[in-house]
Amino acid sequence: MKKGKQLTAVILAFVLVFGLAGCTRGGAEKKEDKTSSSESKKNGEDLKVVMMPKVMGMPIFESYYNSAKEQADELGITLDYIGPSELDASKQVNLVQDLISGGDTDALLICPADGEALVPVLKEAMDAGIHVYTWDDDVVDESAREYFINMCSDKIYGEQMGKTVGEMLKGKGKIGVVNGNMTATSLTLKEEALQDVLKNEYPDIKVMPTVYHGGDQQKAYALCQDLLTANPDLDLIAVIATPGLLGAAQAVDASGRNEVIVYGAEQPNNIKEYMKKDGLEVVGCLWDVMTLGKEAVNIVYSCLADGKEYKEGDTVEGYPESSVEGTNITFNAVLEFDKDTVDDYNF
Repeated sequence: MKKGKQLTAVILAFVLVFGLAGCTRGGAEKKEDKTSSSESKKNGEDLKVVMMPKVMGMPIFESYYNSAKEQADELGITLDYIGPSELDASKQVNLVQDLISGGDTDALLICPADGEALVPVLKEAMDAGIHVYTWDDDVVDESAREYFINMCSDKIYGEQMGKTVGEMLKGKGKIGVVNGNMTATSLTLKEEALQDVLKNEYPDIKVMPTVYHGGDQQKAYALCQDLLTANPDLDLIAVIATPGLLGAAQAVDASGRNEVIVYGAEQPNNIKEYMKKDGLEVVGCLWDVMTLGKEAVNIVYSCLADGKEYKEGDTVEGYPESSVEGTNITFNAVLEFDKDTVDDYNF
């Protein structure tokens, strides 16, 4: 299990990287009509950035925004926070179209609800001169954005989950998998990596068909209740997307099936109560949400104000685990925590 202090060096790396390189890749040729505007904002004056989550009201996205807003205020730029009221890619598409029509947005920082459905409208936004960046989740076509900003690569995250599940069960057992939705690119890649590790390294662990909570904690609770009822021999519930871990912990607690381990994605503050409950075994697996929100804003600012560029193969000096691969900026830092380390974090 990784302790809280082990993440400090990675967070420092994340803060430093954005002064080392910049952002003119991924469709920059479409922004010639924006050049004069960018030059007039060389010092970051009057920049307007829109941050768009998959869905409003989900705790993890509120934490992203709170951190991003604090950094935007410090930099002196405008950061608007808009998004759909439900997990619906078509509603995100409509909101992006509104931004295009409005004509006053310099950059869009978006967590796409559907990796394919958002591609056409994001390309339209880029053609209209809006700089597009994805964070936390990505689109399937990198030409629909400039950079994907992520704390941990999907492959590394999913592989870590698979290894931890295997170690917890000592290579044998039965698990249920709970994910967010079928069409989110990042969540799909995480699950594929998790499943690959279990299949290849822990063949004696039986994996039940994946269920999807769609960003709804109560639905996650109901799905996990069904898993527990249908599988009296269930050993562990692995949750890939928030807020499913909280729903899973609540279901296990309510059922009295305390022998079932609950493991996966959630913010420490949201799951702390259940981690500390006697008899429950709840383990979190995430990344530093507050740092990612803050530094996503820093990277957008560096791109628009300074014209910096991140290059293939770059790493942050002194932090070899970080990487720039194509147009993906990743720090490859998985954060695992349990009842003994959850208080080391405050987000």
